[in-house]
Amino acid sequence: MKLSNLLKQSLFFGALLIYLTGCHTDTPTDFDQTAPSVKLTTVTTGEDTLYNYKNEEGFTDFSLTLSNSQSYKFSFMVEDAGEMHSLKLECASELEPSKIYTVKKTKNVSDITDFEVTGADFPILIEEGAVQKLYISATGFDTYENSGSSNKFGFGILKFHPLEKFDQDLGSFTEIDGDKVVNFKELSDKLVFIQLYGYMCLSCKEEAEFFNSLYNGDNFNKEKCAIELFGVSYNGHLDSAYVKDAIKDNLDLKFDCFFDEDLRVAHWIQDYLGLSSIGNDVFAVTPNGTVLKFEHDISFEEWVNDLYNQYCGEK
Repeated sequence: MKLSNLLKQSLFFGALLIYLTGCHTDTPTDFDQTAPSVKLTTVTTGEDTLYNYKNEEGFTDFSLTLSNSQSYKFSFMVEDAGEMHSLKLECASELEPSKIYTVKKTKNVSDITDFEVTGADFPILIEEGAVQKLYISATGFDTYENSGSSNKFGFGILKFHPLEKFDQDLGSFTEIDGDKVVNFKELSDKLVFIQLYGYMCLSCKEEAEFFNSLYNGDNFNKEKCAIELFGVSYNGHLDSAYVKDAIKDNLDLKFDCFFDEDLRVAHWIQDYLGLSSIGNDVFAVTPNGTVLKFEHDISFEEWVNDLYNQYCGEK
């Protein structure tokens, strides 16, 4: 009797397994595997048309330069079999065209989607010269995570120092002790380290202590280098009192410290660099306007010292 029941159970579960396996090996018939089609149609400024796809053969890469004082509209035709999720305006340098940076992104995608930009919206990817040569394109993503990109078109971009744009977008900041106002555009001729310091972050503490030893060194050149720390509250635990007491006073930091109350600074850096996320990171802004993120491929001390020696001379 027990053997008979066991046999029945075995047959039942065997049949169930075959049924489930059959269900899961069926290929869905409604799955969209078609990549979106994205095409640059026009580039306009005011009433002037700088590019029209109907005369694409008349366009020469890098023959046009985008300035910081004018607004330019890049219009893209977007087609997809399903529903679009987002569209990104992207750029890459002429020297490293495979490394793509996000300039702007939108989830409001229609058949014709526009991006309004000035030269100041583009990151500085090439240090030499007043104008950098960048390839501009767009990539669309649908709800099934298929993606498609437009062709790349080369434009000259008149440089706009990121610290000037930082100041333009966010204004000045008052140091945590309340006795000093910092306009970051006034630091644009220096090597500037910006540290985002989070709550109970051990690596942040170690990095700040190293910055402090550098800053307090006999040979530190304050005319060529600045160190700026922003306490950031990603989880709501950190406030201005914490930045003043637990960070600046407890570590006896002599350089500028601020509280990024609503993550304006963190989000600005994230958007400027086109990062998908941001955390307790450290960045360097060079006098030429390039923004570098510490990537942990070498030690923090080596990264800071290499940049300092390159732009400020040996310590």
